[in-house]
Amino acid sequence: MAAQGFLLLASYLLVLLVLARPLGMCLARMVNDIPLPGLAGVERVLWRVAGIRAEEMGWLQYLLAILLFNALGGLALFALLMLQGVLPFNPQHLPGLSWDLALNTRDQLYQQYQLAGLRRRKHHELSQPDGRPDGAEFPLRRHRHRRGLCPDPRLRPAENVDPR
Repeated sequence: MAAQGFLLLASYLLVLLVLARPLGMCLARMVNDIPLPGLAGVERVLWRVAGIRAEEMGWLQYLLAILLFNALGGLALFALLMLQGVLPFNPQHLPGLSWDLALNTRDQLYQQYQLAGLRRRKHHELSQPDGRPDGAEFPLRRHRHRRGLCPDPRLRPAENVDPR
């Protein structure tokens, strides 16, 4: 069993090392807005089929897109929970949920997802060297304090930081 696990790990690392450079180059080209060779036509067709336009979104259009995507995801999850009994790949033959239970389950999943993100963010803040367990946040980078005006040493700017 150990040999099989070692072989699996070694083959994974080999594939990862072989693909790292070409995939990294492709990602760098995409980030820098350089079309990939041979795929520019395919990309144009996919953009046209998907209805993507080249101009950027305004804040209102972006907000509506996020809200619509979130609402459609919630409706899809709600339908999935209600239609679970008639969907394929249900080996335990679990019945679909009633509408109120499906709605409650969907809401709990959304809240659990949001709380998990909040927990990760709070853990990241507390793991920083200046993280405080009481949740107090000090504006260290936005406001520049003059030397001698602020008695708290934590709020004074660092000596070697460029003020720009």
